[in-house]
Amino acid sequence: MDLLDRYLAAIRRNLPRDRADDIVDELADELESRREEREHDLGRPLTPDETSAMLRSFGHPLTIAARYRSHQYLIGPQVFPFYQLVMKVVLAIGGALLIAAAGIGLLLQDRDLLQTLLQMAGDLWLFFLAAMAIVTFIFAMLERQGFPADHLARWRPEQLPDLTDRPQSHWESALEIGFGIAFLLWWIGAVTLPSFGGNGMRIAAAPVWDAFFHPILALMIVQLALNVMKLVRPRWKTAQSLLTIVTSAATLVIVAGVYRAGKWIIVEDGASNSAATAEIEASVNLALEIALAVVAVLMILQALGELWKLVRTTGGRTAARRI
Repeated sequence: MDLLDRYLAAIRRNLPRDRADDIVDELADELESRREEREHDLGRPLTPDETSAMLRSFGHPLTIAARYRSHQYLIGPQVFPFYQLVMKVVLAIGGALLIAAAGIGLLLQDRDLLQTLLQMAGDLWLFFLAAMAIVTFIFAMLERQGFPADHLARWRPEQLPDLTDRPQSHWESALEIGFGIAFLLWWIGAVTLPSFGGNGMRIAAAPVWDAFFHPILALMIVQLALNVMKLVRPRWKTAQSLLTIVTSAATLVIVAGVYRAGKWIIVEDGASNSAATAEIEASVNLALEIALAVVAVLMILQALGELWKLVRTTGGRTAARRI
C-alpha cells in the first residue's frame, strides 16, 4: 500500500459512513490527477518524498475529513451571541449572590478574612464551572435543534439602536438584575443573612419595615422587570422611561412613609440597656436618615431626567412628522 492509499484510508476513518465511499472516490480521482500532472511535468514517476510533499500540501487527513462532517463545533456562530449574553447574565447573577453573601458574612460575623476569601474563591470556582457546563450543554442542544433560524428570520432593522443612543452594557444590566434578585430573595426571607452578634447585642429592623413590606416587595419586582426589559428589549425607550418614572415616584412615596417613622433600626442588648447601646442605635438611625434623604433626591433627579427624555423624544418625532 503506497502513501496515497494510506492517506485516503486515514481520511475514510473520519468520514460519515454513509458517504465515505463516494467522498474517498472523489478525493482519489483528484489526487491521482494531481500526481499524473506532476509526473507529466517532471517526465518521470514521483518519488516517495515528492508524493509525501504533495499530500502535505493537500491537507491533514483530519482537516480534509472535517469538511464533509456537520456540527464541528458545540456552539455555532449564529447561536454564539445568544449563548454569550445568557452566560454573562448567569455568571453575573451567581457571582453577585456569592460575593454579597461572603461580604455580609464577613461584616456581620466574627470570621477570618483569609478563610472567607478562600471559601468565596472556592464557591465562585465551583459555581462558574457548573454554570458554564450547564449553559454550554443547553445551547449545544439548541444548536442541533436549529434554534436561531426562526429568531434570526423575524428580526427587523427598526429594532437596531439609534446612533445617538449609548446602549447599556450587558454586564451592567446583568449586575443590576443579579443584585435585584439577591435583594428580593433576602427581602422575602429566602436568603437569610447572618445576625449581628457579640456581647448579647443584636440589630433588628424597626416595626415600620413590616408595615411597608408589601409595597417594597412590589416595587422591587417592578424594578427587576425594568432591568430585564433594558437587557432584552433595549429599543423600548419610551416604556423604559415611563416605568422608571413610575418606580421613582413609588420609591418617593415609600421613602416618605418610612421617613416619618423616625426610627428604622433597634439595637437590642440582652445584658443591659446601656448608654453605649443607645449611642450605637442613634448613630445607625442617623446614617439611615441621611441615606433616605439621599435616595429621595436621587429619585427626583431620576424622574426629571426620564421626563426630559420623553419630552425630547416626543418633540423630535413630532418635528419629523411635520417635515
